[in-house]
Amino acid sequence: MSCVLNKIPLIFLAYLSVILYFLIFNFNLLCLILFIFSSLLALYRKYYLVIPLLLVMGSFFLVVKMDTIKNSENQPITLSKITMIPDTIQVNGDLLSFQGKERGQNYQVYETLKRTNILSKSKSKLSAEFHRKPSNSRKTKKF
Repeated sequence: MSCVLNKIPLIFLAYLSVILYFLIFNFNLLCLILFIFSSLLALYRKYYLVIPLLLVMGSFFLVVKMDTIKNSENQPITLSKITMIPDTIQVNGDLLSFQGKERGQNYQVYETLKRTNILSKSKSKLSAEFHRKPSNSRKTKKF
């Protein structure tokens, strides 16, 4: 097998497999033309082993794509209630994230925390108390 693969440049096989991947997962006409031209070039150079290898890779890519489509169709459009897993809670600045379960599926949830003006209100109270004029009975020192 290694002597057969020595006849095929591995970079050419990788090139064809990448084009095949993009042809299956993100189809466009340019990829199709490039793949057909490159496949004809492989046949012209008598790299006949490339065709079965590309068939195996293509069938694998198709199975993965079909499985992805099947799983995306089974996803609910909206969720009304998610049971949170407590050990997965993370807070990063104002971003809250956690994992939860609903109907046997695990979900990653992201939520942006809202800021309230409680801190600014408490600062204004403190500044109002600080700027109050002292009474005549007490003496204050300036620092």
